[in-house]
Amino acid sequence: MYARVYDKLLDIERTGHDWWFEIWGGHYDEGNSVTRVEFEIGRKALSEFGLDSPAQVLAAAGALWRYATEEWLTYREPTTDSNRTRWRLAPEWEVVQAAGLQTTEMSLERLQERGKAGSLRKITPALVGYLAGFAALVGTSDVDDTLTALDDHVRNDEIVRHRSFAERVVERRARKIA
Repeated sequence: MYARVYDKLLDIERTGHDWWFEIWGGHYDEGNSVTRVEFEIGRKALSEFGLDSPAQVLAAAGALWRYATEEWLTYREPTTDSNRTRWRLAPEWEVVQAAGLQTTEMSLERLQERGKAGSLRKITPALVGYLAGFAALVGTSDVDDTLTALDDHVRNDEIVRHRSFAERVVERRARKIA
């Protein structure tokens, strides 16, 4: 089992996945931090719980959350007591324990589209920077001329690498899906 506790707002800034704000809707209080708690439970641990199929795991999600947040990992306020299990649970951890696996109003398809839009917002400034650098090198000054000049360079790259641009796109998509 693994636990991840991290600042989701920093993660959003790093990944460009700003569509999370839409998912959270009115549950997000702007100006407050968002601490995310995740558990990864591997196949071996799931087998030890007697869970062998995806349906069994989904049916046991609540029990797995309780185990992970009540027995396997806790966050407590230190006291002078040498027995840490007697320390009071931190109020923040009580909120974590009370969390549930609720459905969202966003469909999976819509989540995927939001993810693509976030990725495009993150990659576009870098892409524009590279295109501007390319334009400066080849002597073009507007988007159309630059993209026309880029076409020739991409086709030459295909010849040199013995791989088509289309093949590289297929490989990239396969990595995104896997």
